[in-house]
Amino acid sequence: MKLHLQQPLSYTHILENPKQCDQSFDMLLRKLEESPIGSDGCMVCSATMTDEICILNCHSVAFREPEETEPSLIAIPMGTYLFSQLTFPPQTGTALIPLLNRFVLSGDSQQEDEMQFFVRVYKERESDFAIQLIAAIQTTTE
Repeated sequence: MKLHLQQPLSYTHILENPKQCDQSFDMLLRKLEESPIGSDGCMVCSATMTDEICILNCHSVAFREPEETEPSLIAIPMGTYLFSQLTFPPQTGTALIPLLNRFVLSGDSQQEDEMQFFVRVYKERESDFAIQLIAAIQTTTE
């Protein structure tokens, strides 16, 4: 599915980043558990394709709470994206990794040796998160 962002999704707080996607996801879930409903988190990740495996790395982890007015530190820019919302959100980072691999290896994303993508986690209700996988097809700088 394609997603067209008409404005950037901004994040105002950066978390310490363990570099491993599974550990970063677990840390982000813990932070959002204690945050108010409507809080939004993002992992900026990359996937490096080799002949045999896909190597996943997390470069930064950020979040914002609803109604925040602080300046943006990280943003998902405006643009067109390959988009997938996970039907059954994983409860751990270990369970997320096969889903990330499947997303990275799907569709148009296989054209490059390295690909940047985002894992967006939105707190819909107490202990209920929407998890979206987002990879750029075309972005626009402001």
